[in-house]
Amino acid sequence: MQSQSRREFLNVAALFEGGLLLVAIVVAELGGFDYGPLLYLTVSDLLWGLLAVLPMLGGFYLASSVKDEVTELLGASLAACRWHDLAALGLLAGLGEELLFRGVLQWSLGGWGAWAAVITVNLAFGLAHAMSWLYFVFAFIVGIYFSWLFTGLPGVAIGPDSPSLIRPIIAHAVYDFIAFMLIAREYRDQHRHDDDDLTSASGRVEESAGHADAESDADPECTGEPTTGP
Repeated sequence: MQSQSRREFLNVAALFEGGLLLVAIVVAELGGFDYGPLLYLTVSDLLWGLLAVLPMLGGFYLASSVKDEVTELLGASLAACRWHDLAALGLLAGLGEELLFRGVLQWSLGGWGAWAAVITVNLAFGLAHAMSWLYFVFAFIVGIYFSWLFTGLPGVAIGPDSPSLIRPIIAHAVYDFIAFMLIAREYRDQHRHDDDDLTSASGRVEESAGHADAESDADPECTGEPTTGP
């Protein structure tokens, strides 16, 4: 995949994530949905969100095919960004996507039944991240995890005791930022090794050429000098 410049990548990403945030706000206003109480910050929700990042990072590393695919697709663009670009992008993604998918859509579809709302919303969440079939499945699973952080899940004993968007927003934003940084570093490391291999190969070619020139200079037949017979 051809990499975009830093400015192009950030413009496209900000347009997409900012667009999701705008859609969430408009839909909430039109539907009379008050998400304010779901954004009340508590220490408990803050800790929930931060600790929830750890299993996600473990899953990202265990799903090596996903990591390799994202590195191939986005590595060059992420590596061109500065750390604060990636932090801002992670925050925008966490805020816009969680407000839309978990806050507005999942909350609004609750009348369908909790599991029906969770499955429907996270199918849409997976489609919004469908860079490939594999990443669609990965995003769908991660989305269900965010839904669990938001309200808990029916039949799952462990989970939060009250709904809050703060938990999935923090987990999503922090996870995205760390994953972006890791992918950018891996891409740079891969290409640094490629550059080192290229430099080494170039050095060997130049060294071989130098030996060939030296042998040519030492051979009288190559220099055109007369040779003496026995």
